[in-house]
Amino acid sequence: MTKSELTYFIKQEIADRFEKPLDAISDDTDLIEDLGADSLEMTEILVRIEDKLGVRFEDDTIALLGTPAKLAEFMESYVVSIDYHSIPTNG
Repeated sequence: MTKSELTYFIKQEIADRFEKPLDAISDDTDLIEDLGADSLEMTEILVRIEDKLGVRFEDDTIALLGTPAKLAEFMESYVVSIDYHSIPTNG
């Protein structure tokens, strides 16, 4: 799994959650400032990603991960540490 694949997957999840076209979500889209996400929505996004990847992250991590790029960077280091290779497809 590459960081690029992980970033794309995260952007898809964010676009779905906020009912935005995928091309409206950039690597640096700030979920709070640009999309108006609150802490509950941030948690929901992270939980959706966790559920689809079958992993769990610490709750206090959410505040530090406000963009798809930051989420991907964090998750990339995590999934490498557990030798995770598969990103699920939507559907």
